[in-house]
Amino acid sequence: MIVLYLGLSIVAVAFFMGLPIGTITIGTIAGIYMGRRMSHVHADWITVVHVMQKTALITASITVMGTLPIGLLALNEQDILDMLKRLSGFGQSSLQGIVGFTLIIVLCGLLFLVQYWLSKKAGLLAFYMGKTKAQHWGAIDTAARRD
Repeated sequence: MIVLYLGLSIVAVAFFMGLPIGTITIGTIAGIYMGRRMSHVHADWITVVHVMQKTALITASITVMGTLPIGLLALNEQDILDMLKRLSGFGQSSLQGIVGFTLIIVLCGLLFLVQYWLSKKAGLLAFYMGKTKAQHWGAIDTAARRD
């Protein structure tokens, strides 16, 4: 499954031209998939939380691994440097140095947290919804058998 996720992440990075929109979407879908999978195997809550933490960690790591090099390469683009100079107030030479590197690292850390949270919450929500739906249909099935 990780190989498939890596392949889809590469396609998403290429399709969205380096913006993390695609990888965030795919990471959230991976969380939903794992939550539904845990629901179908009737896993207990502790196992589900553990699996969702691992899933979120993997999706967030792959998202950052895809965006970090692109962010560092973007520091060599004049248009990006002009935009960052206007937004941050730093000079162009400092943005190409340690300040720019630190800015990219901080933004990748923020992206890691966003992807981790989205994947984990989406998976837990999918698990909860799957359990609720299964209990609902199980109650209907049980009532139908009594009649």
